[in-house]
Amino acid sequence: MEKTYLYNAIALFILIDNVEQVTLKMNSNDEPSVTFKRKQPEKKLPHSFKKYKDDTALWQKELVDGVVKSKEKRQDVYKAFPMQK
Repeated sequence: MEKTYLYNAIALFILIDNVEQVTLKMNSNDEPSVTFKRKQPEKKLPHSFKKYKDDTALWQKELVDGVVKSKEKRQDVYKAFPMQK
């Protein structure tokens, strides 16, 4: 679930320029939700979201392989954006 939430939030920020905040929640009330705000992760990334939109190979390498699939980096993200029950 952590990977899915993070991937979806990153994709929304990359693909939709004016999205400032994303809240993700599963259909079940038992599952946690999480809210991501655009400015915090954008400051920590080596490139702007626009650069990733223009270069999908870079998006895959740096964000999907480098962050979403990395347990350590994913945990860092969720320290800043904790899941809520």
